[in-house]
Amino acid sequence: MKSPMGQVFGVVVLGLVSVSCAGLDTVANPDDVLVLTAEVTALPADGFSTVTITAQISPQADQNLRDIIFTTTLGRFLATLAENPTITVVTVESDGRAVVTLQASPQIGTATVKAEIRDGQAVKVARTIEIRFEPVPVSDIIEIRAASRRAPADGAAVTNIVARLSRAVPLEQRNIAFSTTLGSFGSPSDQQMTLTAGTDGAAAVGLISPREVGVAVISASFNGRQARTSVEFDPALPDGIAVTVLGSFQIQASFNNKRLIQAELFRIVGEVTPGTVVRFRAFDDSTGSLFGFWSSITPSDEFGRILAEFTPGNTSERGEATIRVRVPDTDISGRAQIEIVDPPTPTPLPAPQKEH
Repeated sequence: MKSPMGQVFGVVVLGLVSVSCAGLDTVANPDDVLVLTAEVTALPADGFSTVTITAQISPQADQNLRDIIFTTTLGRFLATLAENPTITVVTVESDGRAVVTLQASPQIGTATVKAEIRDGQAVKVARTIEIRFEPVPVSDIIEIRAASRRAPADGAAVTNIVARLSRAVPLEQRNIAFSTTLGSFGSPSDQQMTLTAGTDGAAAVGLISPREVGVAVISASFNGRQARTSVEFDPALPDGIAVTVLGSFQIQASFNNKRLIQAELFRIVGEVTPGTVVRFRAFDDSTGSLFGFWSSITPSDEFGRILAEFTPGNTSERGEATIRVRVPDTDISGRAQIEIVDPPTPTPLPAPQKEH
């Protein structure tokens, strides 16, 4: 004696091969003709998680009625030959089963998956099942880390940025899009870069410091999800200062005599941040006393150069003196030697002649 299911399938098969197909339309309950099941009814909306969906019909169904047409309103079917990944056709196996894999959408929502059996253009039976795509924390999908949260704004320092995907992401989907609001990846104009994560799910990029001070926001994007970190670029101070007296190193002690002093700020790696402030001082070598006046001090330019005008004034200091240039509140300094000499002796005016 056949089981009730066997009896129902028997009726359906006979109905499918009848001329009018009335058996399928009126005799059998659709739930008995086509059974649609899923491993789970909820997935994270991450763009890569999958669920197996199975359609079951009678193993004795006619050959022309063994193709199951699957469609979905959200997500996509894997391993489909159709141009549209939301539709696929699967021929049932000898046991009456047709299996598809649905990949989650990164969009939150509910997918309605339909399975149909058609005779030509006529739908003979259809069943649906719903799969929910639920919210998922970004950190469960992608994370980003900076090797350091601070770097000098020297145009050369490189900060390593690492983004890491969940190991569940398929290898063929592991493209991560990096972007930054300050600094660059490679050339100065490259503020966007796409890399493929390795087998460990990680992709790394080097963030090159800009010359300007500020905060970079670095993003790593995958399937509409974005993780962020930041790097603060501090002023790039010099490693040393070269001081040059422009003109003769001998300066007459007078308000009428001035000399341009150049300070050139340099770094072993990269460049000094433009606008770096330094302090100019002149010391008598024998007494250590400060003397003279400074004016027309320019800000440091893009090459690290600063000009200042030195006036010894009517100082009583004579002999060798030291020009010292220092970055305030640091030990970074440079120096140059000058010599203070007597001003020229004024030529006496001729005595007025008496009238005869």
